[in-house]
Amino acid sequence: MPNQPPLTFLMPVDSYRAAKLPAACRDSSSAEFRNAVAEAIQKDFQPFGGNLKILINQQNIQVVWLPAANSKPLELAAHLIKDHGCDVAVPF
Repeated sequence: MPNQPPLTFLMPVDSYRAAKLPAACRDSSSAEFRNAVAEAIQKDFQPFGGNLKILINQQNIQVVWLPAANSKPLELAAHLIKDHGCDVAVPF
């Protein structure tokens, strides 16, 4: 995928399934929440290569992914649906 632009995803913080996080990380205003969410997203994207940037503020989770040349974005989407359901996968 030469010269492919980065894929940018935006999800409201309130729509993230905080119940899947450890209890100490569920307060969306905390650094623990932001760290746990960033770690979970990194884990999801890691098998697909490329460069990943995650920005989390009080309102939104923004993910900017520049796929590697051999990345398959549709496989990532299928993985997110399988592991997290449509409500998490659709913003991505």
